[in-house]
Amino acid sequence: MCLWYNIMRHHRLKLLILGRQLLSYAAGNDADKSTTNSDSPGFGGSRDWDFYNIQTLQSLGRYFHCVDSGDTRTYRKFIEDVLKIKGLRKALLFLENLYLKVLRKGRIALEKPKFEEDTADTSDDESELRRYGYWSPEYESLNLPSFRPAFLFISRI
Repeated sequence: MCLWYNIMRHHRLKLLILGRQLLSYAAGNDADKSTTNSDSPGFGGSRDWDFYNIQTLQSLGRYFHCVDSGDTRTYRKFIEDVLKIKGLRKALLFLENLYLKVLRKGRIALEKPKFEEDTADTSDDESELRRYGYWSPEYESLNLPSFRPAFLFISRI
């Protein structure tokens, strides 16, 4: 939503600048018709303008058609749908990564290690999970609640 707002502000500023340039061009043509000598080339005095003051743009209003607020409904719906889809996609990717990491670590902790297993390709976390897993005497001596039901619940999701 913030990106959309910044884009709209940027477009509004562009329109204000364009409108001021059109006004100065029209005023420059009128001045050129009356006098062939001008003080400054180009848009003349554009450095003195207040770009955020829209009072001078009221004369351009007759060239633009009034748009009802109902016409923006489809565009607004499109923006809302895009934001929802991107938000949902990002949330689902986050949850998927979280579940995969939790499930992987839970599976490692619940499995009994095999003695012939090669430990060269495992990380430190995996080796600690295998060493102090659910089945180990250290885990049993801590009298912690079982995480097996939570693991089964998450794996069903």
